[in-house]
Amino acid sequence: MRVGHRWWIAAGCIALGVAGCRPVTQNGERASAGGETIPARPVLRLDTTIVITTESIVSLDIPAPTPEVGQAIKDLARRLAVDVSAVTIVDYAAVTWPDSSLGCPQPGMQYLQSLREGTRIRLQVSGTVYEYHSSRGRAPFFCANPTAPAVPGSTAPSMDQ
Repeated sequence: MRVGHRWWIAAGCIALGVAGCRPVTQNGERASAGGETIPARPVLRLDTTIVITTESIVSLDIPAPTPEVGQAIKDLARRLAVDVSAVTIVDYAAVTWPDSSLGCPQPGMQYLQSLREGTRIRLQVSGTVYEYHSSRGRAPFFCANPTAPAVPGSTAPSMDQ
């Protein structure tokens, strides 16, 4: 009786294995016994640049976004009255700002001329690029008229220039 029991288990496993083996058509769909085709599973596209959801941000080709990038995305979406999924990350980089304006000087203001470590976040919505700047201890803020960060190895400009 035990030999018969094992035989049925083996036969069942073989039948299940054979049932799962179906020919695959040229476009990746599975052909069934009746001649109809069953669509293949969706494939992850490797050319996808970024996927943004309201819960998380996943990037496939740039460094992992930080909470600061998430804050900037939420702020820009709120400013433009769009969903966060409409915002894409152009780039996110650690930079050195040439003065305390953090690359966003306001007319008529004077700024301490000292190099400041910070970040520049560039986001895009509908083809327009927007910049957010930050520094240690300061959350990213929208910068309408950004200036370039300091060139690596340069010194802060003097007050005479």
